[in-house]
Amino acid sequence: MKVLLRLLVLAALLVPAVAWAQELPGGDTTWKFAASILVMVLIAIARAIWKDASAKREQVFAWAVATAYHAVNELSAMTENTIDDKVARALGFLDEALKAQRGSGASAAEQVKAQLQWKAMHGAEKKAEELAKLAAVP
Repeated sequence: MKVLLRLLVLAALLVPAVAWAQELPGGDTTWKFAASILVMVLIAIARAIWKDASAKREQVFAWAVATAYHAVNELSAMTENTIDDKVARALGFLDEALKAQRGSGASAAEQVKAQLQWKAMHGAEKKAEELAKLAAVP
């Protein structure tokens, strides 16, 4: 929905500027050049807004992935019962966290991306434990 709104705003900015540039008198290239510069500035502003929104979305996703991973690990450490499917539980936490932050759950592509990040986080933890054991051996 937000993407569609951004596209509509971009179109609302660009269509009048391009139409205005095309209606300028043919003999005066200075006005056409100025109109072209105006269109480029509007595109640059729209791109900057879009890039900031995309960066914020990625930041929220990274936070939700880390939160879900640590929540499941803490939950499994606190309970006597083993969690049969940590990934399914973590995906549930991820979905809840994303709904709370941005109003929509994780897409299928985001779920796959989260699973890969969890595998990487788990591997990094295991490697850190191994290195700590090696450092502790006299």
